[in-house]
Amino acid sequence: MKVLLISTDQKVFDPNSAVSKRIAKCRKLFEQLDVVVLDGTFLRVFRAYKEVKKITENSKLKIENYVVSTQDPFETGLIGVFLKLFYGVPLQIQLHTDFNNKYFLLSSPLNFIRFFIAHLTLPFADSVRAVSKRVAESIRELNKNMTILPIYTEVQTANRKPQVDSEKITVLTIARLEKEKDIGTAIKAFAKIAKNNPNTEFVIVGDGSQRKNLELVTSNLKLETRVKFVGWQNDLGQFYATADIYFSTSLFEGYGMSIIEAGSAGIPLVISDAGIAGEVFRNGESALICKPKDVSCFASMLEKLLENENLRMRMGKVALSAVLAHKMSSEEYLAAYKKGIESAAAGFQKSNFAGRCMKFLKSVFKGNKVLRFILAGGTATLSQIVALYIFTDIIGVWYLYSSILSFAIALFISFTLQKFWAFRDKVMQNAHVQFVKYTVVIFIGLLLNTAMMFLLVDILHLWYILAQIITGALIAVFNFISYKKFIFNK
Repeated sequence: MKVLLISTDQKVFDPNSAVSKRIAKCRKLFEQLDVVVLDGTFLRVFRAYKEVKKITENSKLKIENYVVSTQDPFETGLIGVFLKLFYGVPLQIQLHTDFNNKYFLLSSPLNFIRFFIAHLTLPFADSVRAVSKRVAESIRELNKNMTILPIYTEVQTANRKPQVDSEKITVLTIARLEKEKDIGTAIKAFAKIAKNNPNTEFVIVGDGSQRKNLELVTSNLKLETRVKFVGWQNDLGQFYATADIYFSTSLFEGYGMSIIEAGSAGIPLVISDAGIAGEVFRNGESALICKPKDVSCFASMLEKLLENENLRMRMGKVALSAVLAHKMSSEEYLAAYKKGIESAAAGFQKSNFAGRCMKFLKSVFKGNKVLRFILAGGTATLSQIVALYIFTDIIGVWYLYSSILSFAIALFISFTLQKFWAFRDKVMQNAHVQFVKYTVVIFIGLLLNTAMMFLLVDILHLWYILAQIITGALIAVFNFISYKKFIFNK
């Protein structure tokens, strides 16, 4: 079997990196494994697709003989879909992040777009590899052919010597300094306990676009001497070896390698409810877990560990036991990796280009709640316009009365489509209650639309068309979450 892996990870080119070493081992599993690394963003995805074609043509690779595996369901996932459509190759999509998480969706305009891209690519994949149960469950309806394979991490448990007798207590975070890691919450939580714990320091290992902002937050809280930014470090072992508490406040994670590494070093954990929290580490047993952004909870959990040295030692040992219980050997990982690729080939059905296009359309509607939600909303809007025209211009009803009637008709059509088609809720028992809730959400949306349009146009002086697009997108997200969580929640 030949495999074409499409990635965005530049560490592939570093022979000393864990990624490069892992790929070297994976190459031995297949007849051939070729890796294409992209440096483009979503806006360059079509150019990147052409680059993939050029690489395969120049190297005389016959793409039709490959199984394609993409690192994500976003930019590389789109390229994988194009390759499957035009060349008829099996497609595996890997999923390393929790894109269904609300924080992912709202973290940036690009992630907002990626959310919808993933709902197009994942249903068309012949198999999906998720790195955790949390991620797998979040996309279960998009693709049934799924394997759960964590990111392989070398578990090193030996020679850690906590500074039990030292007066200084070290709280450690290792992360990219980006918005999704929410290091600002960690600093604010540390500030709450800093005054009563003068012997405690907070070491932050990593770098990123948010570093200057985080340093400013630290300065404003007058913690410059207590919070240390040490940048990227090649030797993380020295930090794990001397840390007393590991602290992670990520808004969303697919997995959480640094948490696994900290747990394998026997460090007690204070972490957010993201990634493998609740799967590998249980709250109150092998970790202390808080909801993302809950500064008070994080501060309380830190205080709890700082006050009790025995608790730190005990929870560190339980964290290590939890890691060992989920430990996977290199051989087991490689076997599972190969099986995931093979499942894509096994699930692939050959067809001509027209057949593949039809399958793509069928797959994205069948398992795609988001797309059905958008189409149902569009249908209801169209029905309102048609009804308004019929009542006003054909029947001759006064336009204000006809607008009320057309709105009522559209509301009923929208509710029916959203309940029975978009969200596949066939239960009739509480339909009347759902309709009342649905109506309330619609009217809240109308109020939000009015308020946001006034804010964007009259106060911020945006062009009214652009303001309506922004407002409409945000209200669509509000409606989708409301329907999914509070109305049609089975």
